[in-house]
Parts: sequence; C-alpha cells; structure tokens
Amino acid sequence: MLELNNLEVAYHSAAPVLRGLSLRVPLGAVVALIGPNGAGKTTVLRAITGLLKLQRGRATKGEVLFNGQALLGKHGEDIVRAGIAQVLEGRRIFMNLSVEENLRAGGYRSTGPEVSADLDRFYTRFPALGAHRKQPAARLSGAEQQMLTIARALMARPKLLLLDEPSLGHSPKVIALLEELIRELNGEGLSILLAEQNAAMALDLSHHAYVMEHGKVVLDGSTAILRADRTIQACYLGVGQREAPHSLRDARLYPRKKRWLS
Repeated sequence: MLELNNLEVAYHSAAPVLRGLSLRVPLGAVVALIGPNGAGKTTVLRAITGLLKLQRGRATKGEVLFNGQALLGKHGEDIVRAGIAQVLEGRRIFMNLSVEENLRAGGYRSTGPEVSADLDRFYTRFPALGAHRKQPAARLSGAEQQMLTIARALMARPKLLLLDEPSLGHSPKVIALLEELIRELNGEGLSILLAEQNAAMALDLSHHAYVMEHGKVVLDGSTAILRADRTIQACYLGVGQREAPHSLRDARLYPRKKRWLS
C-alpha cells in the first residue's frame, strides 16, 4: 500500500534528517517505526502527509508512493483525499472548539449524511466524546483528548492511519485502552503505520517493524523475530540490562562487550 524508497529529508539548509530511508506498509498491516527520540520517526510521517513544508523541511531525494501514486510535492488535502490521515504527536486538538466541531473538522470532505453517520458511530465507540460533544475540547481529560484526535482522523475515512507517539504522556491504563483500539481498527481492515518510542507496545501491536537510528533504518523484520533478538531486547525492551548499549550501532561496533546480555 505504502512505499518509501531511498528517502532523504532535510530541514532548512541543515544536514539530512532522513538518510536513504526505505520502508513498506502492506495492505491491512500494522507496521511500527521504533527508535530513540530524534531518530527521525516523526519526519517520516511528515514526509508522507506533506507536513514537511510547515516546518520548512523538504525531501531532497527519493519517493513516497501510495497505491502507486507519487505523494511528494502534493498538498495535504490531496493526500487526505487519497486515503491517508495522521494523528499528530501531542494531540493538537482545537481546544476552543467543541468536541463535535473538532470531529466535523476531520470530516470536512464528507457529505452531511456521512458526517452524521460517522458522528453517531464515534459517539458510540467513544462514549466520553458523546457525553461532552457540545463542550470545549479543552475540558476533556488527556486520555479523552487522545481519543478525540484519533476519532477526528477517522472522520476522514482513511485507508491508512499514521499514529505519531500515541502513548506519549499516558498512564499504563490508557495505553492499554489505546492498544485495544488499534487492534480493533486493524481488525476492521485499516492499515496503520505506528511511530512509537514505546517499543514494547509497538512490537506487541505490529506485524513488521523498522528500527530507526540517526535517520536510517538499521534493522527491520517481523515483530516475532525482533522480539526474540537479544540486541533488541537489551536496547529497546529492557531485557537483560546490565551495561546496555545506547544503540544497535554501539552493539555492532563493540560486539565483545556483551556484559549487558543476561
């Protein structure tokens, strides 16, 4: 469904943030991007949805294809129309608008009957949103605001949903609810690209994962294989840590230093 081929991205005139990155999201799959803060995960999502220009970024090389259609250089509205929606990091809802106005903003491309049907559907799925539909979104709890951002993106009826750090700042209880929701959405046929620092959550939810460091993919594979990889366990899952390496690169450069493995 989605292909990124040899993508390079830079902000302003600085050195590239993404360095020859390639990845695939098959139809119906959940694919995870994991890696430390600053690895370039958010930039990948911005390159897909056309948000780079808002941060004065630009793709200097490579291509982004969605169902064979080139996306680089297209306006955000065209990308939404093609079937991609993004849930931004940090929620970023319209605080002064009501819950319903936020949702209607997400469904701006739909007809009146479609919007009404979608509102009913999401008020049923997220009862807290229905209970506060006429109240300013600022009055919602952090968890409710996160659900609102996801529902707002779903109002566009996407084929591919991009999630940027959805677990950030939430309690374990809320993270468990988010995991359940992501599984449900994927079970309904929605393809998902999930960018997460919470590697345990990302690997539990996804079929395939890409590990990013310093703007590059340093490892990828099925999540079953990655979860069993001792270096991934040490670097990202906190398993067998004594003197864990800071990155996969460190682990490969200094293979004799294995005291961090149990």
